[in-house]
Amino acid sequence: MAYNRVNKLRYYKKIQEVAQEHYEEGVSTWRGVWKKYIYPVWPMEYNTFMRILGEGGLRTKIEELEENKEEGNDD
Repeated sequence: MAYNRVNKLRYYKKIQEVAQEHYEEGVSTWRGVWKKYIYPVWPMEYNTFMRILGEGGLRTKIEELEENKEEGNDD
């Protein structure tokens, strides 16, 4: 399989976890978190970072795709 959506979703989930870990309400901004913690490790535009933060339900999407892969239903 040339394209693996599960890996992309895991990548998004990791970025969300790191961002949530370093964000403090009223103290930091998402742009500050992106600039200090995200961009040096995963170079991406700020707009892309914000789109990734907006992705919801990643855990369930990953579980569904892994379940389909185990059953042999490659989408």
